[in-house]
Amino acid sequence: MRRQREAFEESRDGKGDADLSASVRDRPSAHELFGDTRKHEFLITRILGNDLHPRHDARQTIENLRFILDTEAEFPGAKKLFIVNRIFNPDSESAVLDALSRAGAEYVHLPFEPSEYRAKRWDEDGPGGETALGLIAGRGLSRQEVLQVRLLSGASKIRYAMNVNGARNLALSIGKPLARWTLPLDGNCILTEEAFSRLAEQVRSEPLASHVVLPFERLEHNSQFHQRDPIGRSDEEPQIAFHHRSPLEFDERFPYGLRDKAELLIRLGVPGAWHDWPTIRWLPQEHPQSCLGDFKLSDAKIFRLSSGQHGLERKSAQKQRYRTRNEAIFSTLLYLDELTDAPDRDLGQRIVNAG
Repeated sequence: MRRQREAFEESRDGKGDADLSASVRDRPSAHELFGDTRKHEFLITRILGNDLHPRHDARQTIENLRFILDTEAEFPGAKKLFIVNRIFNPDSESAVLDALSRAGAEYVHLPFEPSEYRAKRWDEDGPGGETALGLIAGRGLSRQEVLQVRLLSGASKIRYAMNVNGARNLALSIGKPLARWTLPLDGNCILTEEAFSRLAEQVRSEPLASHVVLPFERLEHNSQFHQRDPIGRSDEEPQIAFHHRSPLEFDERFPYGLRDKAELLIRLGVPGAWHDWPTIRWLPQEHPQSCLGDFKLSDAKIFRLSSGQHGLERKSAQKQRYRTRNEAIFSTLLYLDELTDAPDRDLGQRIVNAG
């Protein structure tokens, strides 16, 4: 991680916009980035998943989807696509599909199949099952490591029911043949016309790079979308635009809640607090660093619409967001275990309640 930070610092050569940074190492040429023809300049994808209580309000996804469909402008050169990502509540899923159909929006539907979830196990990934219980009982782990063990125990279930990196990678696989740039945005994200125009300008400005990192700001109330400055910086975990030549994908070993996006930010060398997080001993980084530094920082801001749990979107509520997200993940898994009559649901209860 120190080497990644040093590589980033060395890359700040002062060329181009002072607010943008890219590596001088293996920097792509204009021909590499713009020589190939694509039908669209941008594919903006949004992943519409489950509302996880108590992190989200029960109507977060449908309310925010309607806000996006009603509010967001059509952007020149951009195609929009929604991924309906294994929503297990039939009423919520029907409302989302109906809203998309009424708006004439294009979407890909990944249904939640109870039998597929039921086949996932609490001991499918290591350390899981009884091994996880033994590690926790041994009391040699930090509080953070206990949480990691629990998340890794349920990783196959989380990957199925929440499917964050799987859906992001699906967005990339759809986007690369169609568009020069793909933005696999989280479902509750929205752009202003000013931010999109800024992004479209910046992807073609020096220094060139295969990845553009966009700042991310949370809104406590959706009405703030019309009031906040769409240009600026943020220390939140950013969103990423991928050029079609990028070989990178999100690592699906990392389930939702366990550095699912931060792992890729570390691989790219994007500066941020994630470089100071200790390594997860059960998930060593196995990727080559061929894309280290092949990014630039944009100031075209992505807004995250309200979760409906308004107090959780404040900057000061970071620790509370973290705790409620973890609570939501595990309570959802236990609910789905009961719903699908999973054969290892008792083991799941023991792992969640251990320690």
